[in-house]
Amino acid sequence: MHEQLARNHLRIQMIFKREIKSYMTYYNHYLGRWNLKKLPPAKYRQQLQQIA
Repeated sequence: MHEQLARNHLRIQMIFKREIKSYMTYYNHYLGRWNLKKLPPAKYRQQLQQIA
């Protein structure tokens, strides 16, 4: 019983981490931000580095 609960907990934790990582990738590379000239943070940062 406890073993099964521990396995379920680990599985849920792995799924949660995967979902967070997926959302972070979406946020940083695909979601445009109005305060960053409608660009995702990664592309805005890349533009700033090219200018400097």
